[in-house]
Amino acid sequence: MAPDKEMIQHLVCKTYGITKEELIKSKRGVLNEPRGGAIYLTRMIRGDGRGDMCRDYNLKKERSASSVVDGVKQRLSKDGQFFHRVTSLSENVIKGQSGTCALFAWRWASDSRKELIMRILALVGSPRKGSNTDMLIEETLKGFKDGDHTYEKIYLYEYEISPCIDCRKCKKGDCVCVINDGMQQIYPKIDEADLIIFGTPNYWYGPTA
Repeated sequence: MAPDKEMIQHLVCKTYGITKEELIKSKRGVLNEPRGGAIYLTRMIRGDGRGDMCRDYNLKKERSASSVVDGVKQRLSKDGQFFHRVTSLSENVIKGQSGTCALFAWRWASDSRKELIMRILALVGSPRKGSNTDMLIEETLKGFKDGDHTYEKIYLYEYEISPCIDCRKCKKGDCVCVINDGMQQIYPKIDEADLIIFGTPNYWYGPTA
């Protein structure tokens, strides 16, 4: 069973601190993030048609519903903070609906990854290209190749990475690591990524450092 629309509206209102009346109120020429997010989630999670969304969100034309959904999709691909808010809301909707079956939750988790455009960073801890770890990373990335996601795979073994020396300087000032090693090239990629995948072999009963 799909989550009911009241659950979606309730969680959106709670997240943005607004009433249901404010949520469905049309604001001509004004960016209405809560309303757009609710319409998008209603379409993506429940699969409601344009007619239903028009009635539920006071839209006069069915093409307006499509325009809102398309607009949210475009913003998701460009605005990382908005992406995380919508993703968090979608997960809370699934968790908050006690009657949602496990199969539906799995399908939404899979489909939403395809609809939301993400920057993906895959970090491979194995020293061997083509290893079991490397192949598992490749199989994981295949699930994102159907969409417009961008991804990069980094073999950590190709970088000179020093261990932490407990200098505590990362806790002061700009909160950055002062060790000038290969991680300085990787930190910006981590900051830009919407999703990070870690792949590591199990050496001596534990993951690689």
